[in-house]
Amino acid sequence: MTTMFRSVIATTARHRARPVVERSTVVMAQHGPFRLAIPVECVLRVERATTASALVPFGGTLLPVHALAIGEEAGGGHTRRPDDRLLLLRAHAAAPPHLAGLVHAVLDVVAVETALVRPRAMLGEEVPAHPAVCGMFTRMDSPVWVIYPARFPQPA
Repeated sequence: MTTMFRSVIATTARHRARPVVERSTVVMAQHGPFRLAIPVECVLRVERATTASALVPFGGTLLPVHALAIGEEAGGGHTRRPDDRLLLLRAHAAAPPHLAGLVHAVLDVVAVETALVRPRAMLGEEVPAHPAVCGMFTRMDSPVWVIYPARFPQPA
């Protein structure tokens, strides 16, 4: 005779036997030829880039607009397009937003297996020379660069 207690124990043991896969949720965006992944906890909001201003009002403060360019165009001027988006970004989950990141498109919100993200130190010379890039993973045969907003230099 099987009791309720034994069937619960057997179910619990089966669940413990499954491997645990650690995942990170990221917002995928595109700027120029680069696909970017930003940790979802760092993205407060996505808005249309409606003005060409270098500052965006948010909650009584003005946030600097910074193109999330990591390649050769980083630091250079960015020609705004009508379909550009602004990501209101913060350094970490508990911080207020500190900049508005300008991207050409927001692609998706995805859960990425953390083990598949290669850290910057393992990438060698293929990594863009930008301080915000901290890793890379491949999605649909394209590299996706993981960036942290706290590492973006503040615009002058």
